[in-house]
Amino acid sequence: ESSRLIRIEHYRDQLGGIQGAIRKAVDRRMPATVNEEQEEALRKAFLAMARLDDKGRVRRRAVLWSEIEVLMGGPEIAEQLLGPFVDGLLLRPGRLEDGKRTVEVTHEAIFNNWKENGCRLKTLSLTSIGK
Repeated sequence: ESSRLIRIEHYRDQLGGIQGAIRKAVDRRMPATVNEEQEEALRKAFLAMARLDDKGRVRRRAVLWSEIEVLMGGPEIAEQLLGPFVDGLLLRPGRLEDGKRTVEVTHEAIFNNWKENGCRLKTLSLTSIGK
């Protein structure tokens, strides 16, 4: 049974802790190839789901799905590009009392853990948040 336990050192050093787990989950959900339009659509969507708190830290915020569809260029591209993140539990869908759909990231660390190649959402500019 002890072989099924993970030591904190292994979790932190080999698996990368929560940051590493999120990075791997994001990498698995990112499309293999992304054109410039898709990259820009993803950037806009994730920027919309971010805000800066009063201490300058990036925080998540729920956004109307209809707003995401407009930012990304339509419902089809929004579903195509964000659907895998929802399926992978990296984005959390919700509903307001009036039935309108919302979406938000599940953890703020997602904003800092993008793949180095392919879709470079690491270029999210914190100065763009809230503008």
